[in-house]
Amino acid sequence: MGFIWVSTENGIYRYDGEGFETFGPEQGIPSTSGAAFGDAPDGSLLVGGDFGLYQLSGSRFKKLPVEFKTVSWAQGIQSDGKGHTFIGTDSGLVELYSESGQDAFAERKFPQAPGTSGPEAYGVLVDGDTLWYGCGEELCRMEPDRTTV
Repeated sequence: MGFIWVSTENGIYRYDGEGFETFGPEQGIPSTSGAAFGDAPDGSLLVGGDFGLYQLSGSRFKKLPVEFKTVSWAQGIQSDGKGHTFIGTDSGLVELYSESGQDAFAERKFPQAPGTSGPEAYGVLVDGDTLWYGCGEELCRMEPDRTTV
């Protein structure tokens, strides 16, 4: 059985089909009014927002040491199902992936697309081999060989 994760103005909740469980500082994650949920490269749960990026391990969250400060709460975390997770952040589009022999996820920041009004990325959508995301005030489409604004 799976869970439904919900971010509300009163915090983060997990619904198990019968009831809600609150997640907050006692479980290792700050109380928040806006969070994005998504799969990590290893399939575990990621939660991001203006508080950074956290990974669920067992029944506790741990903060991940990443280069960016905030994650877009509006569809800010998307996995391609092939071991790559794309994250919209205040400093741009970031990819997390696993490297053999390493415990932590590797992080790759994509350069700001030429012609965009700012570095921030949000609203990430994986569509096959194409990645769509908000880039500044524009919409970017990233394909394996190019990014189009």
